[in-house]
Amino acid sequence: MALFKNAVEIPGPEIDALCGAARAANAYVVIGVCEKLPQTLGTMFNTQVYLGPDGTVIGKHQKLVPTVGERLVHMGGFGDTFGAFQSEFGPMSALICGENSNPLAIFALTAEGSRIHVMSWPNHFPTSGDPMRNRVSVDAQAFAQMSKAFVVSACGTVDEQMIGMLKVGPEGEKISAQCRLLRRQRHRGAEQPRHRRPMGAEEGILYADCKLELGVLAKLRHDFAGHYNRPDVFQLQINRGAPRIYTVYGTRDSAAFRMRRRIWQSNASAT
Repeated sequence: MALFKNAVEIPGPEIDALCGAARAANAYVVIGVCEKLPQTLGTMFNTQVYLGPDGTVIGKHQKLVPTVGERLVHMGGFGDTFGAFQSEFGPMSALICGENSNPLAIFALTAEGSRIHVMSWPNHFPTSGDPMRNRVSVDAQAFAQMSKAFVVSACGTVDEQMIGMLKVGPEGEKISAQCRLLRRQRHRGAEQPRHRRPMGAEEGILYADCKLELGVLAKLRHDFAGHYNRPDVFQLQINRGAPRIYTVYGTRDSAAFRMRRRIWQSNASAT
């Protein structure tokens, strides 16, 4: 319930406020939100919103496949919100959490020429599997190696209030303990083709200079969407369409509707 109450519509007043902040900072912004469909209750997407330095909404990406517990509350997005977006620095892209290890998604963005890629991660993973700091580091470096793009990898943080909210029974205590451990651990704040600049688990801002020509040098060795591939052997297709679950044709004021209404009224009078 709290998650849905804090979800936002796109466009909406919350997005307008973020646009103002992007304009004031003169910066491209990729920010994660819990998106709800306009005028509906219950359906949400895990979404990244792309904002331009002029304060406009460039686009958005809805996570294609919710991961683990996300499936209980989130709907998967479609191809209409997938892909790189244009900037003055060239194509930029973004993916959410586990999507950053999806081989087909990585290749699709590589084929679209992504030069800067943004990864959004939660504040912690479930207790099973590798530690989050390892997963984030591996996925960031792998994406950079395959795409030759600069990768900015941002993780959420937790505070004492959130840890308190997670204290629900024994399982909640395990999560709380994991959150406390996470705050003491270090994970990667950014990964680049040739340089790594880690940031601690605290909330903060990391600045880095990206020499985009390094991507050119790297692609002279491996251009997986160009000379270092075989299109006669490997091909990938992207469906940009989105299915519609509800479609209305015509209007209630149409001639056919008025005719049916008169027939219905006439039959009702005869009975």
